[in-house]
Amino acid sequence: MAKETELKLALPQKAAARLRRHPLLQSVTPHRLRLGNTYYDTADRLLEQDKIALRIRRIGNQRLQTVKRASPAAGGFSVRSEWETPMTGSTFEFSTIEDPALRNRLDALRDRLEPVFSTNFTRTAWIVHPDPDSEIELALDRGEILAGTRHERICEIELELVRGQPAVLFELARQLQHDLPLRPLSLSKAERGFALLHDRTTAARKADAIHFTPDLVPVEAFRVIALSCLSHLQDNEACWLANPDDMEALHQMHVALRRLRSAWRLFEPMLEPTFNTRWKPFLRTLNLALGRARNWDMLIGELLPHLIAEAADREHGQRLRNDCEQRRKRARRQIRTLLQTTAYAHFSLGLTAELYDGSFHGRADTAEAGTTAHTLTAFASTRLTLAASAAGERARMIDTLDAEERHRLRIACKELRYGVEFFATLYPPETVLAYLHTLERLQELLGLLNDFEVGRKLVASLRRNGEFDRNRWLAHHRQHWRNRLAPAAQEFLSTAVPWQVTST
Repeated sequence: MAKETELKLALPQKAAARLRRHPLLQSVTPHRLRLGNTYYDTADRLLEQDKIALRIRRIGNQRLQTVKRASPAAGGFSVRSEWETPMTGSTFEFSTIEDPALRNRLDALRDRLEPVFSTNFTRTAWIVHPDPDSEIELALDRGEILAGTRHERICEIELELVRGQPAVLFELARQLQHDLPLRPLSLSKAERGFALLHDRTTAARKADAIHFTPDLVPVEAFRVIALSCLSHLQDNEACWLANPDDMEALHQMHVALRRLRSAWRLFEPMLEPTFNTRWKPFLRTLNLALGRARNWDMLIGELLPHLIAEAADREHGQRLRNDCEQRRKRARRQIRTLLQTTAYAHFSLGLTAELYDGSFHGRADTAEAGTTAHTLTAFASTRLTLAASAAGERARMIDTLDAEERHRLRIACKELRYGVEFFATLYPPETVLAYLHTLERLQELLGLLNDFEVGRKLVASLRRNGEFDRNRWLAHHRQHWRNRLAPAAQEFLSTAVPWQVTST
């Protein structure tokens, strides 16, 4: 078995010639290959469900059988298990696969395998030696993915580590990025092929669960969480860019950013200040843009139908809808523009590089940072206690809070919830579930009330809003949900805290 360690980068077609002229490649002689690849699966796509890619690659008269196991990718970087063997006959040969479960799985499906899609591209490859101990194959792939009558263009760079440490991949990518509009590419050709096969964009996805063991050090836990959040962000980014009307993909991008920013605040005492100042400003910029788009989606999808139904003037209601749709389109254009900037490309590649390549590290003096906790369990308990205290202090005064203070409580509850979710595997599952249930219920009520306030402000910002402030539906429902806050807050405050249960 081999481990394929690579960094994928998208390159616009018109910039491909500039790569060939790049100074880093001038002294290197490239070699070119025409690669034809056929991917196989069962009729019910069992390999796709198991995240297994099986292909036959044709290089001239040679044929290679390749099996790959998918792995989470962040910032275009992935490490995959790969088994590649020459084919001498017409049947698959799985005996060389050392993983017994995978080998048995493929053997059991052998008679059901059929070709499902193909990729055909020209690969221009350069062997680069960043230093005496490192070797990288830099490959430019240009061609297409074919699935039935559907096709998609390929123009991408793969930096595959032949020898050395992953850090050299990111360093080479950053050097190329100075002169070329490169963007991390999170989806493999196989993943894009399956999406094309199903005539769909990649589906929006929720965050993956994170599993920790108590012996992990806090800085490593942050690395795991941050990479998971980046993967969550970039998978949904690809989905939304392919289908801008997919509100769920846009929402999940926003969730990914909120989780990442929450993790940053949770682990801030363990992080170097320079690391924070490098990346947090752009995180905030992107989060604000996603938040604006989410607010217009919420208004149009949830509140506006009720507001229009209550309006005395149908024409006024239609004008209001048109104005809201225009604002939503503007907010989405701003996100698309932001995702296409050099700043975003540098952010997604640069942050991933620091998390992967060893230049990312925590504070040396944790006592000065406000904590002496060296184990993950101790650190998590300390930080979650502080987060719960911040939420609990406001929750106890729930009846006296104005709209702005309720908003702050909502943010505190959200950050506490993300923190509990991050560290959930450190505590008894039943206690975690009970605590999250009451926390989510309180957060949901606060979110509904916040949506009413945000909706009111959004419509007030439009030119035509005369009916909105007099809307009876809004006033009635706002009071209805506000009446439920105190019982929800009390239930949250009286629920056992998971990390305190563990420590007793």
